[in-house]
Amino acid sequence: MVITFGIILLFSSIREGVEDYQRYKKDKKANEKRYVYYNDKTFGSKTFEYKHSKKIRVGEIMKIFHGEEVPADICILKSSNDNGISFIDTVNLDGESNLKDKKSNTKTQSLSDISICNLVATLKCDQPNEQLEYWEGYMTLLNASEEPILISLE
Repeated sequence: MVITFGIILLFSSIREGVEDYQRYKKDKKANEKRYVYYNDKTFGSKTFEYKHSKKIRVGEIMKIFHGEEVPADICILKSSNDNGISFIDTVNLDGESNLKDKKSNTKTQSLSDISICNLVATLKCDQPNEQLEYWEGYMTLLNASEEPILISLE
């Protein structure tokens, strides 16, 4: 009986080790993907450049293209669609393969790429949670000539 239990424990440990190693390889591959971000940190350079996903930081402006995986939690400021709608596939999060439509705010949708890159704003949102269907946040746009603009994001 003890030998049987030991064999079961040994095989379970081996299986978990193999699963951990496969997860490690998958995470490493995901962290090496490159995405386009706006670089204003390099002296004299204000351009879009490539960056590995493991180096993406909070507050950076990313440009996500059709068919790309989204590397982090994001707030959509602008879409290439005139109506501001982006279609997001959440199969990796909830297993649903249908596309979910997410809309940018009309105030940021109407801005040019350069204006978005020069945007000064604060974003306050919900703490991370398990609700994928509901998210609430507020962005305050700071403009030198006007009062701050409060934008409700959903």
